[in-house]
Amino acid sequence: MGIPTEAAKLASPPTGDGNVLGRASAPSGGDGTFEGAVKADLYDLTVVDLKSKTQPNPFKNGALQAKLVWLFSIVGQEEKGLLALYTSFSIHEKSGLLPVLAALGANTPEDGAEMKRSDYIGKTCKGFVEMVKSKNSEAFYPRITKLVKA
Repeated sequence: MGIPTEAAKLASPPTGDGNVLGRASAPSGGDGTFEGAVKADLYDLTVVDLKSKTQPNPFKNGALQAKLVWLFSIVGQEEKGLLALYTSFSIHEKSGLLPVLAALGANTPEDGAEMKRSDYIGKTCKGFVEMVKSKNSEAFYPRITKLVKA
């Protein structure tokens, strides 16, 4: 799955084998399938999948931006589905990517370095998960609010 050229400044396209997600970049709807409720608590989480997705940026007049979609399972509750967490490819100090990498014990990639799916699948961390009300309905869904090292 490639990242469209409109988002190339944020992340370059994968390089062929499906393992490379894109490239880290210096500054310049739900994908989760989890069913049911969880008690707000700290859980052991495992990265089950990671994919790139292009979507409009509401803060930049809808210009396309590349996002990483981290899909986690709660250890012991894998049958309930996956929790999604979204980050950019940016390695800027305020980026949401850096806390995810730190929690997983992964190194921060250099500017332009390829980010490979296989470097993250199976990594574990702990995550605070809580039930959050949907913006578009009265429904609640589980959301990862913070990750920390296991």
